[in-house]
Amino acid sequence: NPFTGQQQVMYWGAGPREVSFTFQPMSNTQALAFVAWYESLQGILNLFQLGDPLNIAPQGVITGTYIVSGANQTGFSLVTSGGSGLQVGDWIQVNIPTMSIGYLHRINSVSGGTLGIYPSLRVSPTSGAAIVVTNPLGLWRLKSNKNKISVREVKTYAISIDAREAY
Repeated sequence: NPFTGQQQVMYWGAGPREVSFTFQPMSNTQALAFVAWYESLQGILNLFQLGDPLNIAPQGVITGTYIVSGANQTGFSLVTSGGSGLQVGDWIQVNIPTMSIGYLHRINSVSGGTLGIYPSLRVSPTSGAAIVVTNPLGLWRLKSNKNKISVREVKTYAISIDAREAY
């Protein structure tokens, strides 16, 4: 409302994350395996796993094994048991039932065995499922079919990736 400053906001249940990164220039020898992997994605058709390379482990000491405590969980919190030591800012991976891959969540609050997470749970995890706390990975796909690989005159490859969380 332009007179009161009030806004109406609707949450649609999705918080898609995007990532962009550019690799340092690579020689032909260094780039060949990466180019083959990049092309194997076939644009937006196939998925890949990626984590935060700067935060592959929790900030503190983890004791025990975190597991999902209770079925049919949804939303921005995850009830857990069996572990302790996770802190605000740590990443966790909550696996999709029947698959060994999962979604990546950042912890934004810790209250007893309940973790506040973002984004919300995409799929309800299975009760008793282990929660990955070291080198957690998320599921991603390229944002477009546009190839972002170029070869320079000095025979080096310039490679950039733009991806969106897949769910």
